[in-house]
Amino acid sequence: MVNAENTPAEEILLDIDHLEKVSFGDAELERQVLGIFLEQAALFPQLLRQTSAPVELADHIHRLKGSSRGIGAVAIGNACSKEEEAARQGQAVAVEELLQLLERTCVVIRQRCQ
Repeated sequence: MVNAENTPAEEILLDIDHLEKVSFGDAELERQVLGIFLEQAALFPQLLRQTSAPVELADHIHRLKGSSRGIGAVAIGNACSKEEEAARQGQAVAVEELLQLLERTCVVIRQRCQ
């Protein structure tokens, strides 16, 4: 979901208003920023699936959270916050659910870049 009216913040995949602010309304800069995010996002499935140490897993999720929030990917940023906390407390982390949400977010980002 992209900035749909009456959509709860935790369900917004890409906050266009935020994205336009951080890219200063420059469409080319926006595409570059989103391209960098997509490149980074491609690394996370392997990182998250292969990491078993809770602190290391939390650190990877923390990086994804920062990247996501930086571009306005609200839903994945919020999900990362929750899963990072779980990892830091030694609790189970919903890695596959997080990666599914990341993929849904990347689909929206790719559409935005077209």
